[in-house]
Amino acid sequence: MDDIIYANYSKLLRANINLVCLSKDKNVNLLKFFEINDEDCKKYLRSTMIMIGDEILTTNYTDTTQFIEELALFDKGNEQNRFFSVEQHKNAKNLKLNFNGIYLSQADSKTICKLYNQAFAGYSLVRLLEFEYKFNAEDLANVLHYNNLFDL
Repeated sequence: MDDIIYANYSKLLRANINLVCLSKDKNVNLLKFFEINDEDCKKYLRSTMIMIGDEILTTNYTDTTQFIEELALFDKGNEQNRFFSVEQHKNAKNLKLNFNGIYLSQADSKTICKLYNQAFAGYSLVRLLEFEYKFNAEDLANVLHYNNLFDL
């Protein structure tokens, strides 16, 4: 049996999607997707994504964690980084986001990492790790639109 869990679209439309601002100036946000279970009156973290501006950069917890770890390493990263390159910008070492050229200072990086870690305080990651939602592009666009996070 395929162990990929595809999101139940009708359940997701009523799911709670929480947007956490990680950097206001750079417009970096964390999206947390929760499954709401009416039977046991609980909500479970089921997916995470990084959104920069109006573009989704990561679409699962593994990639989101990789993004944060590259930030945490800052100038110790190398050419194997997926999301960032280390560059001189205005006479200081900065991280340059590979997909859009935004520069992040060391303070930006530390702040984003700290807020990311604080955003998970009190949540169990067990359900996320075992049953993470996987989205196809169309369903993701519809769910984000339904929750007023994306214009179609």
